[in-house]
Amino acid sequence: MLKIKELASFCLAMPEKINNEDACLNPRINKDGCVYFAVADGVGSLEGADNASTIAIGCLLDELNNANVNLDDVFIKTKLKLDELSILNKEFSRAATTLTIIKMCDEKLEIAHVGDSRVYYKDEKNRLKQLTKDHSKYQELIDSKEHSLKKLREHKDRLSRVLTKAISKDYEIEYEKYSYPLHDLNVHGGSLFLYAMTDGAYNHWEKRPRFSENSMASPVIFASSLKKRIERQKPEDDYTLITVSISI
Repeated sequence: MLKIKELASFCLAMPEKINNEDACLNPRINKDGCVYFAVADGVGSLEGADNASTIAIGCLLDELNNANVNLDDVFIKTKLKLDELSILNKEFSRAATTLTIIKMCDEKLEIAHVGDSRVYYKDEKNRLKQLTKDHSKYQELIDSKEHSLKKLREHKDRLSRVLTKAISKDYEIEYEKYSYPLHDLNVHGGSLFLYAMTDGAYNHWEKRPRFSENSMASPVIFASSLKKRIERQKPEDDYTLITVSISI
């Protein structure tokens, strides 16, 4: 039986912005006994971006009320609602969002993912290992192996901001699903440590991907430390983190 041991999160707008285009669902044990949580990032500061991410999380919440949770339906329903939104208000016709859903049951971890938010777990050396792949132009060019890494890194910031997949009225739904047996992931003191971040958070983490051993041992301290780092360095985007330790 899974049990949430410790969790912490923040979901904050970049200073001086009126609307937060990130949205999240904090970890919860659903009636099926699985743990669910999610992050969504409205795309590109376009009109309706905050609506789009909120809709995605709302569709997940609705699905969690069903006896049999189907993560595919969350993506389908989010797209349908974005279609409806564009009909009600033409200014929202380009509204789009990323969505990353984490589902953890007794034997495996599942992730349904589109966009450039990320999921990590903590390995045996207290490092964060990425479990998802960014749907960005930068990652697409890396995968193509048509250009040298050195050349791509010169344009990393610009290329990383160009998404190749998201939930939108104008495109067919494309997303990836990952499945990891829990016995393949590292457990610390009987708990698995997971982290979900939007790019406004992980961009600051990846610049210096380490904290003290004390900070890495606690989701609450980790979240506090990352939030302080982001705000000290000045946010360049809305920033969201969910970090949780789950006893297994």
